[in-house]
Amino acid sequence: MPPHTRMRPIECTIEDAAAHPDHLAQLQEWFVSEWRQIDPMLQAQIPSPRIALGSNNQPLGGLSFTKAASPLNGKPSVWINALYVLPEFRRAGLATALIKQAAMAAETMNIPELFVHTHVPRLYQKLNWCIVQVKNDHCVMHQHLSS
Repeated sequence: MPPHTRMRPIECTIEDAAAHPDHLAQLQEWFVSEWRQIDPMLQAQIPSPRIALGSNNQPLGGLSFTKAASPLNGKPSVWINALYVLPEFRRAGLATALIKQAAMAAETMNIPELFVHTHVPRLYQKLNWCIVQVKNDHCVMHQHLSS
């Protein structure tokens, strides 16, 4: 498939991965294989990871959070730490759904904003995230939440 051809949307649910401990190890494995190192997925005062589950409950992708300094004011802030979708399910809206669920999870915890360090800013820009910094081929992006 050409790199920018959109797949048909995939039937899935986005859920709190803490409710699926059997899938947490799979998420960790994906994240580490993609980025070599990842912050602990279950931390106090931040949302637990989100997982995209297919129709037969198989994991298709996931997202985790971390806490780090805000580039705007240096205060501790919540960041999307990792976002991964299996290659065969990319370009079907799963990453978008995971990011939207991340924002909703953060809002329910009264987290006022989210940050991400990404090499795919267009994915976040279409969801109204703003570029804060550009570093080589990556961007730091921000989304103010309504909480």
